[in-house]
Amino acid sequence: MNCSSRSSAAILRPFFVALLSAFFCLPALAQCDDVNANDICDPDETGCTIELACNFDPSAVFPDPSSCDFVSCLSFGCTDENACNYDDAATYDDGTCAYPAFPYGCDAASLTDTDGDGFISEEEFTTSQLESFKKMDTDKDGKVSFEENKQAIEKMRERLERFSR
Repeated sequence: MNCSSRSSAAILRPFFVALLSAFFCLPALAQCDDVNANDICDPDETGCTIELACNFDPSAVFPDPSSCDFVSCLSFGCTDENACNYDDAATYDDGTCAYPAFPYGCDAASLTDTDGDGFISEEEFTTSQLESFKKMDTDKDGKVSFEENKQAIEKMRERLERFSR
């Protein structure tokens, strides 16, 4: 056979086929535990191997990052237990928490109008103030120290900042 009569493409074709075959097939099979011995990485042998993904598959032997889902397991909502619209199923706070304006609660009823007559009596006002005092008196000694007062003011500031967002 005269080598000059063959085109260079024809001469190199087997080399390129072998090279492409080795490049695309061997690394895949080297990473794939071909459990059914069919020389193919089947879908049941591939999967998402990224632990942070919603569909992480620890039994996958061949990583398929394109199959990973990072969104379906996320639940957005209000994660602040003190908010009116707290969502215990939410895993990420989306900034939608809503808070009542004092002296009202989440149900729009006055926190101080304990008898529900639409007015705040002296007794109801005093009761409300006493409850505030008891919350501020963290060591329960019947007195509010400078430090306890400072902590109460800081908590109020934090709540007002959350409410104003």
